[in-house]
Amino acid sequence: RLWAAASPGAALLLAVFIAALLLATASQVRAEEPPPTNLDLMTRLGTQVAEDIIGKIEGDVRGVRLQIVPKGNGEEYELLEDIFAAMLEGRGIDAVQVRPGQAPGDSLFALDYKVPVFRLSYPKVFRSHLIGGKKVKRDANLRVQAKLLSERGDVLWIGESSAEYSDQFSHGDLDRIQEGAYEFVTPEMPGSGWGKVVEPVFVSAIIVGMIYLFFTNQSDS
Repeated sequence: RLWAAASPGAALLLAVFIAALLLATASQVRAEEPPPTNLDLMTRLGTQVAEDIIGKIEGDVRGVRLQIVPKGNGEEYELLEDIFAAMLEGRGIDAVQVRPGQAPGDSLFALDYKVPVFRLSYPKVFRSHLIGGKKVKRDANLRVQAKLLSERGDVLWIGESSAEYSDQFSHGDLDRIQEGAYEFVTPEMPGSGWGKVVEPVFVSAIIVGMIYLFFTNQSDS
């Protein structure tokens, strides 16, 4: 028989080859749509949040001129202000953008908003299998608090909306993922470290050992 004729050394080499083949097969994924870039991702979350907020105030701002008033500075406010303005315009609402530090006009409705959470991070870099390529885990969180004021300063609505997203992408796709002029598109990359390879090495060793023992027993019988 084939297994009986194989020497223990040949059986070990064959076991290693089969284990590597199994791991390579397990690491393959079906072709899917490429993951969004960091800029596209935060724009999607911002659009989701803006759509939720505008949907709650749309009835109150129909036919009026609305100021979009950010309560902070930074890239997140610049991105969200443009999203709010484009979405309001698309719904036929007359919107005026008020830049940070600029005094809002009088006798106009105002949508004040602040961004307590605008986070894009890479929690870890890992290998799903011993011979697989590196993967980067990605988390994104956005939370916006908003307030609608009448032309007299009365509070007509107050609330918040949030959105989050998590995925992973190939480390080799990092340059495309981080395309864009904003600083937030390049979050800090975590260090690698031994802990990220111990588990796949341990599992692979178990598989190789089990196959080797099986082949050795076959050759002895």
